[in-house]
Amino acid sequence: MENRKYNTKSTVEAGLISGIIIVLMLITGYVPVISFMGTLLLPIPVALLYIRHSIKVTLTAVAASFIITAVIFNPISALLSAISFAAVGITMGYCIKKDKSSNTIIALLTAVSLAVSIVTIILSIMLIQKTTIVQFFTKTINDLNETIKESVEMAKSFYASAGMSKEQLAQIDTVFGSLNADFIVNAFGAIMIMQAFFSALMNYIVAKAILKRLGYNVKRIVPFTEIYMPNVTGMLFILPTIVGMLIQRKNPAIGKPVLVSGQYLMSYAFMLIGLSVVTYFLKNRFNLRKGVMVLIILFTIFNPLFMNIYIFIGLADMLFDFRKINPHRIPIR
Repeated sequence: MENRKYNTKSTVEAGLISGIIIVLMLITGYVPVISFMGTLLLPIPVALLYIRHSIKVTLTAVAASFIITAVIFNPISALLSAISFAAVGITMGYCIKKDKSSNTIIALLTAVSLAVSIVTIILSIMLIQKTTIVQFFTKTINDLNETIKESVEMAKSFYASAGMSKEQLAQIDTVFGSLNADFIVNAFGAIMIMQAFFSALMNYIVAKAILKRLGYNVKRIVPFTEIYMPNVTGMLFILPTIVGMLIQRKNPAIGKPVLVSGQYLMSYAFMLIGLSVVTYFLKNRFNLRKGVMVLIILFTIFNPLFMNIYIFIGLADMLFDFRKINPHRIPIR
């Protein structure tokens, strides 16, 4: 009798969740303006169903939602959307059910979001663009080069008509010279990983707010001033740069993208830690108000000199743990 009640309850809830998912998918599909909100909300019903029941019930609800949405709206769009929110939602539900830390959840969501993005891009090229991956990226690179050139020329024409000198116009070429399709291709790996990280962070923030209102205990996100870099994680951020340098000596075509993406990931990761360290001491040692700290960070973060200082502070904090908050630090005598 208990099993029958449980099965009935899970079936009813799976049906309700499927209905919510279908409505969200249709709204996202028909109203592209709010598609970003849809990507944040869609994983939550999946996570909730996993927390309350099992992977079998969750997958059944996702499959039902996909089939109905594919019939009503668009099979390819429904498939791409289902892969995305199902993977993220199941991962989130599993982590919350197993009482994982917020850092672990965000790390796993980042990995899943990255994998989903890669799969989505490949399927979009094959099913929507109906071309090969090489042809797609070749066309995209050529289009990017043309767009960037046109934008630079338009900017130069505007500033020239405003009375800017030739020397100042030459600076525009210098500034935008590095911003080309080759740069985007070389930094594509870093861009994908950073996009996955911010997507994971936003998904967790939104899910935490909603699930907490529903009475579920979701781990808080570590405060910004308490973010630290474990030694092993730091080595993982440094490793791609070293590997890229080694590969570039023998095969520049492969080594350069690895090197450039590795450098950007390493720089921004340690800069984030450096900002956390500086904010910690501004708050706890100098007792500055939040508004003042924000102004200091905004005025310094875009300066190349201060950016390098933040990176150095982040790297040094990994080694010496200035705030004494890293439980996994390696003692240095």
